[in-house]
Amino acid sequence: MEKGADLKQEKQLSICIAIYNIREEFLRACIESVCADSSEEVEILLGDDASRSPIADICRGYAKRDARIRYIRRTQNGGVSAMRNQMIAAAKGRFITFIDGDDAVPKGYASCLCRALSGDTKDLDILMFQWRRFETDIPKISADHAAAWTIAPEAAAWFSRVCLTGEPPNLQQWNMKDSTPSSVCIKAYRRDFLNENRLLFEEGLKKSQDVVFNTRAYHVCKNLGYLPKPLYFYRKNADSVTNRYSADMDGIIRDCLRCDQNNQRSLFDGDGAVMTAWRKYKLIHYMLTMFALNIFHKKNPKRRTERRRYFLSWIHTEPFSSFLRDFDLKSYEWRERRLIVALAKQEAFLRLDLLYRHPFLLRLYGKTGCLADRIKNKTTGMK
Repeated sequence: MEKGADLKQEKQLSICIAIYNIREEFLRACIESVCADSSEEVEILLGDDASRSPIADICRGYAKRDARIRYIRRTQNGGVSAMRNQMIAAAKGRFITFIDGDDAVPKGYASCLCRALSGDTKDLDILMFQWRRFETDIPKISADHAAAWTIAPEAAAWFSRVCLTGEPPNLQQWNMKDSTPSSVCIKAYRRDFLNENRLLFEEGLKKSQDVVFNTRAYHVCKNLGYLPKPLYFYRKNADSVTNRYSADMDGIIRDCLRCDQNNQRSLFDGDGAVMTAWRKYKLIHYMLTMFALNIFHKKNPKRRTERRRYFLSWIHTEPFSSFLRDFDLKSYEWRERRLIVALAKQEAFLRLDLLYRHPFLLRLYGKTGCLADRIKNKTTGMK
């Protein structure tokens, strides 16, 4: 592990930035957005998961210029979970936040969080805040001071279930908006809370690392808070792991299924409602992910006939085969996804291939359906 300054004194906040083979301009924008805040109450951990050159030189350069930065480099790539766990172990702040190296934060990010995590809210286990999305230009939003408030304890239990099942979080019932329980990047975690509950990321998992982690974290959270400020900017990146083709997506999904099953048994054993919601939302999510990032992805190198054979074989594996056989499509409210599931149930490979090759058709279907529903609602009861 390489270090910048020797930070012996505990800081208020450890900002942990996970880095792996990120485009240079994205990485610089990320680090500079964090360093734009001059707060001395923070340390900045640059966690490099054995990236290719010139990432190491870039990180070392920033560490030399800013005494708050510590550079941690793994000699072998271990995945984002292993990198985050190493940063948790190295962190010295009372609270920890996580940032992906191609994203950004607003000016004043650190100072705003340090103020919010003091006084009556200094003992929160988890603090949630808001986010925004961007494609090219980082939003011109400053993180002005805002007060955080505590959320009812039952919200944490609900968010644990939401992370596991994938069902809508219904933030409005907790007077929240523009946030999500699933992402670790729009939260601050008290470090002692993580250590006392032995909360670590599932190493080896290549997808859904955040939701698996937060399912467990919310389950043991006793003090939950919310800060109504957009403090995280998520970059829409077509080359990110959430968008690019994966030849091993089936194996990745099987690992996610294993983690979900472990959490169901250990946290929600015997809760039939949780299992029903998981099938309705999370299982559909996994199926659509397999379609989007493997079978119907535009960079899938296999010929159409090969992809069709694989599609027909895959949808007849469990748990997807029994799901498609038994699921009541009328109970599912998301129109576009309902169409995809219906076509998969009909084994309509060519129509699905068309929709994924031309996604505007799917969006158009969803919009026209929503319009039709609004017209129907307005005319209901009219004579």
